Amino acid sequence: MQQLIDGLRALAIAHAASPTAPWLTVSVGIAQADADDTIDRLYQRADTLLYRAKAAGRNRVEVQPGRGA
Repeated sequence: MQQLIDGLRALAIAHAASPTAPWLTVSVGIAQADADDTIDRLYQRADTLLYRAKAAGRNRVEVQPGRGA
């Protein structure tokens, strides 16, 4: 995911309507499913991580604690 973010940053695609940056950015939340997870639980964890990435400055990856990247 970090390579995706770095590659997108290198393209410097203009995004004039963005309130945070003059170029296109991406924020990512990564959660891994556990054996007893429902789709909703997995989605909620990934969504929480996505918003954590946005709150931490955007254009970054947040990975579920205890999981490898």
